[in-house]
Amino acid sequence: RSPGAGEGRCAVCGDNASCQHYGVRTCEGCKGFFKRTVQKNAKYICLANKDCPVDKRRRNRCQFCRFQKCLAVGMVKEVVRTDSLKGRRGRLPSKPKQPPDASPVSLITSLVRAHIDSVPSATKLDYSKFQESAPCQFEKEDSVDVQQFYDLLTGSMDVIRKWAEKIQGFAELPKEDQDLLLESAFLELFILRLAYRSKPEEGKLIFCNGVVLHRLQCVRGFGEWIDAILEFSQSLHRMSVDVPSFSCLAALVIITDRHGLKEPKRVEELQNRIVGCLKDH
Repeated sequence: RSPGAGEGRCAVCGDNASCQHYGVRTCEGCKGFFKRTVQKNAKYICLANKDCPVDKRRRNRCQFCRFQKCLAVGMVKEVVRTDSLKGRRGRLPSKPKQPPDASPVSLITSLVRAHIDSVPSATKLDYSKFQESAPCQFEKEDSVDVQQFYDLLTGSMDVIRKWAEKIQGFAELPKEDQDLLLESAFLELFILRLAYRSKPEEGKLIFCNGVVLHRLQCVRGFGEWIDAILEFSQSLHRMSVDVPSFSCLAALVIITDRHGLKEPKRVEELQNRIVGCLKDH
């Protein structure tokens, strides 16, 4: 068992730790170090073999290994507010009113992780089908386009379901309520997530499986929606919505009151917790 594995210990260096920071129980020292590193986008170099010991006594000796340990134990960079957002109203309470496992910190961290796990890596995008010019108007190609669009939609359904199951509290809802929430919110979520991922200034739409298509290739599938989606995407980019805020917003699209819910009160309680995370961020 590692020094930080015990309750009340920092997962990075093993020092005393009273609560979670950026998704992991850590001491104030490692919390501050991680925050400064991310906000300044600091780059460190290890003068040894990148395996320096990181404990209470030696944690300041190698910043590279200390930061790698922070990442290895699960601290989430996306939860740290950048310099442009510093000073915004609403800091997380040092003494959460809820139990630790339901605190705003752990909830927003789980939402961020769920989002990151459900989007394609920027280094693994699939441009094999990408064409900037409008495809030829052949009947055969029409059917191919329709099939491709259908495959993208059905693939998105699976991704969104897996994403929703990672939202704290969603899996504990009645199965009928889970299905109702997913079915009711799917189209909104599909468009919201697509708009957030895409690059409207380049006319590129990035789908959840990593496939990249030009807007002209999507006209048959989306029809008149295509320009509205790209305009919405531009609006999101102009507002500079960061990952934690977007993760909360996406969760609120699905965690909302719907006609026919068996346990609407539980959905409302979860909704209020997510709203609290968004306010505190």
